[in-house]
Amino acid sequence: MLDDIRNTRVELVTSTLPAFTTAAGLLGKWKWKSEEMQGFAASFGQLVGKGSMFETIEAGLKGSEATLMLAEMFVVKTYNEEISAEALTFRKANVLQFIEAVAFVSRFARKLANMALVVEAIPYAEDGEAFTHALQPGEVKWINENFVAFCTMFRAVSAPVKSIEDTFETIPDIVIRNADFGALKETIGEKRLDPFRFGLVPVQMNPFYHLGKLEAEWQVARFNEAKDELKLVQLRKLKLEKLLAKKPDAALEHEIEYMQDRVQGLNARIARMEASHA
Repeated sequence: MLDDIRNTRVELVTSTLPAFTTAAGLLGKWKWKSEEMQGFAASFGQLVGKGSMFETIEAGLKGSEATLMLAEMFVVKTYNEEISAEALTFRKANVLQFIEAVAFVSRFARKLANMALVVEAIPYAEDGEAFTHALQPGEVKWINENFVAFCTMFRAVSAPVKSIEDTFETIPDIVIRNADFGALKETIGEKRLDPFRFGLVPVQMNPFYHLGKLEAEWQVARFNEAKDELKLVQLRKLKLEKLLAKKPDAALEHEIEYMQDRVQGLNARIARMEASHA
């Protein structure tokens, strides 16, 4: 589990934060042109908070590194046995979900940045058809279907570290398997049982813990995906800047196509691994 936390932190610090900071440098004060981003911004304002969506996400991602360190310290202090359904408590389940939530937020943020740079560039391009293959239908569908979940998890993982630490401490350390959930809701309250509103997904449903022998391969694919998505964000930001300056660049187009093919291939590979062990 500690390796999972550290891998997530490396991905966040070396790929997601640089990617989102790059995108926010252009899109932080941007007036959204596309219906897609206008819709996301409106939903984000309702679910998370008003103001610049990209600047808010960038700030939250920066804070998430500290919350991951907190989760790591909590794991070192409290996990003395192997994770098992028999020993899983409400507190431990919430910590596990919190770790996975940071990983999800990190990955989603990169994909949102890439999508934004594509759809916001279309009005400035002479040939909108050039963007036809920039985003796979499945990728767009995944972002649309998971945006509300992203907002929920983002709010949780971007909270102040002290607030998260206090929340961890208030979650009862009661074994889930033998618990009377209805009675606990009455006596303790649902807010203390699921304070982050993730819903107590069984731990074996989390990719970190059910991939078995494929976990190492999955981690490598995730690392490569993150690294390539960072490069793709950098290239797509440069493309949008060139379109704004009316200076199209054919060589840049070829570089983007190569990198987006790599990313889409890794997306498909990761999805297959997760689906085969769901």
